[in-house]
Amino acid sequence: MTTAKNYALALWDIWQPEKLNRVNYHIDVLQILERLYRKSRDFRTLLDTPTLSQRQKEDRLSHAFREVDSVKVMKLLFLLIEKKEMRLLERIIHELKLLRNTGFSYLPLEVTTLRSLQQDEIDTIEVSLKEIFHVEHVSIKQKLSEKILGGMVFEFEGHKLDTSLKAKLHKIETKLLP
Repeated sequence: MTTAKNYALALWDIWQPEKLNRVNYHIDVLQILERLYRKSRDFRTLLDTPTLSQRQKEDRLSHAFREVDSVKVMKLLFLLIEKKEMRLLERIIHELKLLRNTGFSYLPLEVTTLRSLQQDEIDTIEVSLKEIFHVEHVSIKQKLSEKILGGMVFEFEGHKLDTSLKAKLHKIETKLLP
């Protein structure tokens, strides 16, 4: 088992009794911290500098993220800094999402459409997906794109189902043109 998976399993043991929306909040905070670490040289320097003690780093981060309502996430961050394992954060998040999806019978889904979906359309998609995937919770994030021309593109758990007009036209084109 990988170190990242061990961290994720330890967090999952702590978070599992919480509600789904609270677990999603923790994961969202971790994703923000991971993006910040990956994209901000100043943030990486603060976390990696040997000139500050662990306590000084924790104090600065606690002050900077005082609005974050997740002591558990901050403790993980402090531990990863201390162990010099921040590079594992992306993988930890991935493992946590897998545990969340299984533990809460949850399917996060991104739907790309030409126009915003109406609530009754979203409800129909949710009911259908719950039946197809045997899950209790579906989270639909909408994305708009003029490129698809019409129809929908579904993305979930690393899979893509393209029912867009553009994809259908492309399929016809490849059949007609050798």
